[in-house]
Amino acid sequence: MGRKDAERWSRIFHGSDRFVIKVGSKSYVVIGFLERVVYVAPPGSVKAGKYWVHQLGDYGDRQSPVRPLLVADPDTGEVRILKGRSGLHFEPTKGLVG
Repeated sequence: MGRKDAERWSRIFHGSDRFVIKVGSKSYVVIGFLERVVYVAPPGSVKAGKYWVHQLGDYGDRQSPVRPLLVADPDTGEVRILKGRSGLHFEPTKGLVG
């Protein structure tokens, strides 16, 4: 398995084999760009009980055009977020940033 499988999955999903990205020795199918994340904090959290929406690229004082990629591993079907240069990270006082 590897690049050929990723290209096959890309053809099935996108109609083209060009939506493949290589990270190290691993090839992934690019599903798309993440635009926002919606999440619910677990019960017992002071943030529980409502939906939290984070617009990707949001730094408070500016917006970045770079978005993380949502990818699939053709060997396992596992879905991952590749943040790349997006700067997406977590700060406990702010939550998701970037």
